[in-house]
Amino acid sequence: MEKEDERREREALDRLAEGLGTGSRAAAGLDAVLEALNERRVEILLFEQGLKAPGVVCPNGDWLGSEGSTCPIDGAQLEQRDDIIETAVQLAITQSAEVLPVRYHDNLDGHGSIAAVLRF
Repeated sequence: MEKEDERREREALDRLAEGLGTGSRAAAGLDAVLEALNERRVEILLFEQGLKAPGVVCPNGDWLGSEGSTCPIDGAQLEQRDDIIETAVQLAITQSAEVLPVRYHDNLDGHGSIAAVLRF
């Protein structure tokens, strides 16, 4: 199973590199990935295993970001989170996105430790 996990991770990282190289269907860095999640565009969410980052979330769960005070969707006061990655993973799962904590390769080092392959 470990070899299969490593193969799937490599395939997703290759798709990410291709998308970033052509400027399409990929996002890298916390802000870009959270924006893609908010737009429901994420097909595969990749992040370094153990990554933690503070952020904010709208109380209704429709929007998340790295900072801010009011939700751009409904104007509600944003809730602070010590770890927005956990919330991002939950949002990705609700969107039927694949979630891959990167364990075998170090391809996310130059991308803010989080990235996504996008559906569109």
